Amino acid sequence: MIRLLVLVCTFCVIVILLCVVALMWGRAQSNPRLFPSSNQCEVDECILGVVPGSTSWPDATDRFAGLQNAMVVDNSISIQLDPHIQIYFQPSIDQTGVGLATVYFDQKSGPLLGTLISVYGGPCAVIINPSKHFVTVRYRYLIASVMTDPNRTDILLSPRLKISGLSFHSAIDPCITKFQGWVWHGFTSRYTE
Repeated sequence: MIRLLVLVCTFCVIVILLCVVALMWGRAQSNPRLFPSSNQCEVDECILGVVPGSTSWPDATDRFAGLQNAMVVDNSISIQLDPHIQIYFQPSIDQTGVGLATVYFDQKSGPLLGTLISVYGGPCAVIINPSKHFVTVRYRYLIASVMTDPNRTDILLSPRLKISGLSFHSAIDPCITKFQGWVWHGFTSRYTE
């Protein structure tokens, strides 16, 4: 009887230790990123240290002026992050702050839709372009463009679809504006026009 009790207690201690190690390992893992250098501050909308709606336009132009891979003009900043990623910043309507940050990816180099969902959760809406192979996935301050199979008559969203563009904005919350769209029903749902 004592032998059985010792065996059960040993088993419980091992299970508890494994749980503690698993929790510590999980907390040590970094958050997934949508692309290199995407978030250099602790705000979701942060791109290369610039936050639309918070960063002033003069601060943004000063930040990137003189960089070899950046072109700064009065109404836009263009940055070639690497051979596959381009980033554009545009000023707000009143020209005092950054109003829009857009990231474009080469055709097959963009992050996966599954990564976007794991970082930001389910979107507030899914909008299908009439061309039937272009979808926008909308969040409060983010709109992601996703290319789908042009040979299908319905849209089946998959975590493995590549994102072709991300736009972080400060002006309009597409989750509360009126538009035609579909509520996010997950990856198993088919979206048709």
